[in-house]
Amino acid sequence: MSDVQSVSSPRIPPDERYTSRRRRLKLGAVAAVATLLAAGAVHFALWEPARLSDAADAFGEEMSGVMGKIQAHNAEVLKKNPTDYVTIVVLLPLSADWQEAGMSKEAMRHALQGSYLAQLWHNETQSQASHVRLLVGSSGPDDWEDTVKDLRARVASDHIAAVVGLGASTSTTFNVVTRLSEDKVAMVAAVLTSDKFKGQAGFVRLAPLNSDQATAGAQFALRAGKKIKAVIVEDTNSSQHYAKTLHDTYASVLKDAPNVELMEGKAFDSSTSTAGAVMGINADRLCTWGADYVFYAGRAEQLPSLLDALSRAHGCVGREVKIISGDDTSELDKGATWTDGDGKLQLYYTALAPKENVTNSKSVVPEAIKSRFVGNNERAYGRLFPEEKSMDDGDAIMHHDAVYVAIKAIDNLLPSRVKGTQLLPEDVAGALRSGSLELGGASGHIKILKDGTTLRPELPLMRRRPDHTTTVEDWVSLKP
Repeated sequence: MSDVQSVSSPRIPPDERYTSRRRRLKLGAVAAVATLLAAGAVHFALWEPARLSDAADAFGEEMSGVMGKIQAHNAEVLKKNPTDYVTIVVLLPLSADWQEAGMSKEAMRHALQGSYLAQLWHNETQSQASHVRLLVGSSGPDDWEDTVKDLRARVASDHIAAVVGLGASTSTTFNVVTRLSEDKVAMVAAVLTSDKFKGQAGFVRLAPLNSDQATAGAQFALRAGKKIKAVIVEDTNSSQHYAKTLHDTYASVLKDAPNVELMEGKAFDSSTSTAGAVMGINADRLCTWGADYVFYAGRAEQLPSLLDALSRAHGCVGREVKIISGDDTSELDKGATWTDGDGKLQLYYTALAPKENVTNSKSVVPEAIKSRFVGNNERAYGRLFPEEKSMDDGDAIMHHDAVYVAIKAIDNLLPSRVKGTQLLPEDVAGALRSGSLELGGASGHIKILKDGTTLRPELPLMRRRPDHTTTVEDWVSLKP
């Protein structure tokens, strides 16, 4: 499947290190093909993604701008601190398409930008702590095993102390986390939300659980204070843990709730080519029944098909219908269009880190952290990446915080470290899971519990309109 996000992503100028290497590769490819032709056989060599790298050209043109910044800053770190540094590895499914990854290329670019932002501010403002080097690896379905093997082999030689990012809630990500947990590697997941990841050694997450998000979405509907007719539309693709947890939690909260008439659920399979057509049939059925709340348990990629079908279904035209979903809705392709019937078709979703966290003067985020994203400082996100027009997906904020949390855990261990010894990933994992790590991040107040989850008593509920503007509609408590 092609990456549909590329239609709407802004044109990011590639790093010069990327373009110069591409020129060399093209010249080499021409020479290689000529040699093979002369031998009477042409063999096509497929590009193999880099394993752990900081090279500007490691992960393609779209990532080259931020990778170039990481490469240049790492060079400074190693020049000034050739032995006293720690490495944090950012793992993302960079080789995968949107269907496989659960993340768009734009979201992954933002993730790398946020990671770099946290590295940069730490290294240039914390003179007493160890300096941080970033390496990046691809954890897609076709390369995660080689990447993890490389990571495990380089822990000592590259001073690896922690792994962050890890991607979305997919089967491949589960395999990555399970393999790293065998060595008790410290892992800080930025946007991973599936409940299935509970109990993994060395693993902590910053994002609220899918079950918490679904609970918050259901509570928002129940607070309407009137009888509602609800239906759950579920993706039955077995690889989507995210969708299954949303469905199960919506069903659990709604089935015995007062004033709720719950229609028999509707389903589609995102792994098939007919998912969009099935969505249209589902929309006709639920609109004819008169549903006024549609709980969508699926990924953003298929959501436009449902929105378009609802906007045209006879039973929904002219009346208010609310669609409620989880945080993946922030990944909705900006090229997607639908008609909202003068505001009657309303899309809501739980967010991990709304941009208002760092742009609103009244938010609880510390001013020192806000200044990393907005303002005139040359190290601010807006100055470093002026071509980025939006932080709506929350990935820059969440991945900044993932690196920030890993750094704080590392810093807490440095005073007790024997001079000349190296911090090991299992040491950092212990600090992360101590129950004592608490700080103010760009995503809000972060308190990591002993089980690796982050305590977030309230979640923001966003509304997204057809022009893709978003607003914080409400903050919803997880309690009834």
